[in-house]
Amino acid sequence: MFLSGMFPPITTPFYPDGEVYYKKIESNVERYSRTPVAGIVVLGSTGEAIFLSDQERRDVLKAALTAAAPSKVMVAGTGVESAHGTLQLTEYAAELGYDAALVRTPHYYKKQMLPANLLAFYRTVADRSPLPIIIYNFPQATGYDIPAELVIELAGHPNIVAIKESSGSFARMLEHVVNFPGLQRICGADDQALDSFLWGANSWIAGTSNFMPAEHVALYEACVLRKDFAEGLRLMKAMLKMFYLLEQGGKYIQYVKYGVELAGFASGAPRAPLQGLSEAERQQFRSLYEEIKSARLVRAAA
Repeated sequence: MFLSGMFPPITTPFYPDGEVYYKKIESNVERYSRTPVAGIVVLGSTGEAIFLSDQERRDVLKAALTAAAPSKVMVAGTGVESAHGTLQLTEYAAELGYDAALVRTPHYYKKQMLPANLLAFYRTVADRSPLPIIIYNFPQATGYDIPAELVIELAGHPNIVAIKESSGSFARMLEHVVNFPGLQRICGADDQALDSFLWGANSWIAGTSNFMPAEHVALYEACVLRKDFAEGLRLMKAMLKMFYLLEQGGKYIQYVKYGVELAGFASGAPRAPLQGLSEAERQQFRSLYEEIKSARLVRAAA
């Protein structure tokens, strides 16, 4: 399976009482399906999957796939704390018709998550999964940065097709190029998108693409399809302040959900224990969002 293009990891809308608003998931996916994104990631970190019950995860996967255009590549976030649970959710996603599974590192038993245990986790899932597996390295969330030597061992597995690298380490990105060039690399650090494309990444999963899909696709197309890195740099510079705002202060999901609201999609507040933005934070975000939209980056790039 070859992955290319822009993939928004969609948010999960909630009612004011915190229940999942499934109809809004469907309407959001229908709208994303009309944008030039290559596919959609459901139940990623931005989708607050960690806060959902197993049944809610299954219902979210079903609602999203029901509304997606057949042409979109659909990726299901299926990683949970055990290999058994991960496989159950992955098998369900396969039954629904998803194309690939994004599997994060288990993180609760950090001290017990020795390399041998993590290797066994990914191998067990990959051996038995009916879907191609994307490794998801996100140490800021899991507390575990998958070492290169472990990925080298996993890279040869026929059912492991890619790694989403969200460590934010430029050195780690170069390690990938040197140590496992045959494993597809997905950019998972928004402020390194230009560098990732320069070093051969062909796809990008970005929370900010939830509310600026056209701008993100324009950056991808400039760098990957046309190899126009001068244009890519112009677009990257225009969006960098937004990337940095979201990464500071521990309110990434809250900012993305507000951006989704400003872009006309359904959103709702994050699920507790996460709290919403202050009015000052909303004003700061809205000002920056309007500045980027008023620059008409996509029209300029055409």
